[in-house]
Amino acid sequence: MLSRRTLATSVAVLLGIRGAAGQSASAYTDPTTGITFQALQDSSTGFIVGIALPETIGTDFIGQMVFSLTDGAGWGGASFNGAMTESLLLVAWPNGDEVMTSFREATAYSTPPVYNGSDVTLSTIADGTYVNDTHLSVTFLCGGCITGDDLTFSSTDTSAVLGWAYSTSSPSDVTDESTDLVYHSAGYGEFGLGISNAQTSEYESWAALAVGDDSGSSSSAVSTASSSAVQISSTTAATAVASSTKSAASTTSAATSNTASAASSSAAAVTTTKAASTTLAVTTTTTADSSAITDANVCMNNYNSCIAASQPNPDWDGCSATKDSCLANAKYERKTYSHMYLRGRTSPIVKTGTTFASPGAQSIDNDKAYFSQPSQISDLPNEILTAIFSAAVNSASASEHPQILRCISLICRDWRAVVANSSELWTTVYISHLTDLPTAQLFFERSTPRLLDVILKFDFYVNLAISGKIAEVTFPHLHRFRTLNVEFDNPDTYHAFSSFYRTAVSAPPCLSSLRLHYTGATWSFAMIPNVHLLSSPNNIVSLDIHRLPVNVVSHYASLTTLSLYRIFLDHARMRDLFLASPLLETLILAALHTFNGPNTSSDLPPIDASSLRSLALSMDSSHRDSCIPGRCVISCLCLPNLESLEVYGLCRYAVVGLGAHFGDLPKLRKLRLQHLVCSVHDEPFVRSLRSLRRLELVDADPKSWSGKCLPLPSLSSLAYTSDSSAGNHYEWLADICRQRPRPGPPLRVQVTGSRKDQWVQDEGGWDGFGVVEICPSMSVKGMFDWTILECDREYKDAGSESSPDPDSS
Repeated sequence: MLSRRTLATSVAVLLGIRGAAGQSASAYTDPTTGITFQALQDSSTGFIVGIALPETIGTDFIGQMVFSLTDGAGWGGASFNGAMTESLLLVAWPNGDEVMTSFREATAYSTPPVYNGSDVTLSTIADGTYVNDTHLSVTFLCGGCITGDDLTFSSTDTSAVLGWAYSTSSPSDVTDESTDLVYHSAGYGEFGLGISNAQTSEYESWAALAVGDDSGSSSSAVSTASSSAVQISSTTAATAVASSTKSAASTTSAATSNTASAASSSAAAVTTTKAASTTLAVTTTTTADSSAITDANVCMNNYNSCIAASQPNPDWDGCSATKDSCLANAKYERKTYSHMYLRGRTSPIVKTGTTFASPGAQSIDNDKAYFSQPSQISDLPNEILTAIFSAAVNSASASEHPQILRCISLICRDWRAVVANSSELWTTVYISHLTDLPTAQLFFERSTPRLLDVILKFDFYVNLAISGKIAEVTFPHLHRFRTLNVEFDNPDTYHAFSSFYRTAVSAPPCLSSLRLHYTGATWSFAMIPNVHLLSSPNNIVSLDIHRLPVNVVSHYASLTTLSLYRIFLDHARMRDLFLASPLLETLILAALHTFNGPNTSSDLPPIDASSLRSLALSMDSSHRDSCIPGRCVISCLCLPNLESLEVYGLCRYAVVGLGAHFGDLPKLRKLRLQHLVCSVHDEPFVRSLRSLRRLELVDADPKSWSGKCLPLPSLSSLAYTSDSSAGNHYEWLADICRQRPRPGPPLRVQVTGSRKDQWVQDEGGWDGFGVVEICPSMSVKGMFDWTILECDREYKDAGSESSPDPDSS
């Protein structure tokens, strides 16, 4: 079975997979075997790669790769989840008239090492596996290749994305199944494939044609060389590619590696590789005899001194050996180089203070000449350019993505081609008006087949007709939506999307995050239909809804994060929410009103919320009257595993009754309170938080908190800011620090306020019990943007009357 060589460094951008816009599989029947595949047939290179699946998908499939050879040389590769990294890869190349195959797995954009799993096998189908003067074909039964994780597509997927790569040059050593690969300069890309289209009733008869169990190493006709693993030492990621040694007594491989034979057990053989195309740098390391290293360092010191003195013929007698023998036999510590080996370079580059067999004096001279040459950005491989472009695009807002891509494309023709063919750059679609539709359609096309993040942000002037047209354009791509963010202030927009998406057979299969925000003035919710995206089973894990009358407890078995703003939840709805969403960990309830129910807790049964880890909510002064447990639905929540609690008071210095609402929180680690007063009734609650480590008091009334927070034995960090109009009394902070149990680290205190500097200077220190940090403002933000409440005059007016929003109800 397979074994992966230990390659702690493997950097050469050799098998990067990039999306080719619009590529997809179609039916293809192989003329030699008669097997029908769902395959990509690339028109520019002639590369063919495809798969066939059984009617009941398990872990196996039949695959085929066909590609042309140039003077008998070349290699082809396939990725079984579309990407290069974190994917199961299969590569094939000719070795004379035989086909070599190797499973690989890359964790970086470098030459991928051999896959180390023992769960995959490759059995070739003889009629479809051959090498001739012009082409290589490998047809195989891939056993265990649907791995059930992210390395491949899944047996339950309805569609898959596969990748391919092609080079007209052979790998470094065609006889070695773990050989380094040269850059796939002839072509590469991704393509979409419908799983049902690849399924066939003839699969079993075709699979019976496979012979042998090659364990992914090569075809059955090829003898595989036994290679010993070489330990690579890496100091800079993405800068080195290593070539493994065949044995301790192997000879030098012409034009690709220089290998020093290790005659003794204490000196291990190591390899330096001359890699073509986009290879970066070469380093390896093993243990070496310390005396040999010392002798070699003397050689190198003398050599470097001669070079520095501009002596063309340095004297090597001081090394007790001739120049040639010293360089051939000694191992030495090479100076640190962190230079990238770019396309077009062929000389070997030695990297980063490692110990290895010397490549000879000529290589040293070549290295010095190489490092003196300036590099150009046009020499960068396309994968690195794509990564740079992605960083630029992702750092900007979604509305700026088209302009950034347009600017990059204007630099040069090569960059324009990279942008056009890199599907990952086109996955964020932003639409705010009809004028954005042509650009959006281009993004939809060039992002194929990747998942999409769609942002629809409409103002009041986007009417029913306009929003209907936008819905019509986006609807065909609904199956690729990963996140959907809709923000609108015109009811007509809501009508259009609700009506149009209602025609969908099912909810978007890949949609994991949905955000629906209504920002307009109050209007009759009774006239609004339910959102089909929310009323059918789905895989949504994050849901954010503002002021919409939706049933938030339907079909959310996968929900982990829920944010609701001005949506009323009574006891029954809250109970159903946790029953329907057993994985819910984060709950945000903004603009929460008091439930005016019975006066005793016995009338409202507890609600099991043990899955909840984080809770944020706003409370108005009406909660002051609900200090009796049972008057508010929040007091019915059982929160044994809650770790973070955030409470925002709508009115400054509101009294909301924390103890009556939250009860026992044994695992609470972080508490953030804003605009709240700690009343006498809250003291037992605060003192019960024995596990509290972080306390944040924002715009707090210092008088109300004086003496209330003691003792808190686990508290290690406290952030405090007060309203300047209420004065600044920091003495209670000093008391907290002084009364902390000893021994232990000092309490870290972040303070803000108009008189903080003077107070810290006069009263600070606290004999090592506290470390004071002066902050211009509160550095840690809450889970919710509470400034929305400050601007929502309608809600503040309703809250001041202590009555729930009738529309939301």
